[in-house]
Amino acid sequence: MLTLLTIKLYLNGCASLKEKRSRLQPILIRVRKEFNVSASEIGLQDVWQSAWVGIACVSNDQTHNQQVLKMS
Repeated sequence: MLTLLTIKLYLNGCASLKEKRSRLQPILIRVRKEFNVSASEIGLQDVWQSAWVGIACVSNDQTHNQQVLKMS
């Protein structure tokens, strides 16, 4: 069972794409480590202060996926 979660983040104060990446990367790393999921920026790559983040959780139990992603 695959469960997907998308989140739009606002990164106020970013003045460049390099700064955006430097602020977004630690967030993605922490999400991956803490929840054992896949996480990546999936949209708005050229926008300095916004990011679409996609998170995927795969298991054989949909309830487990929803609990991991806090959807239930």
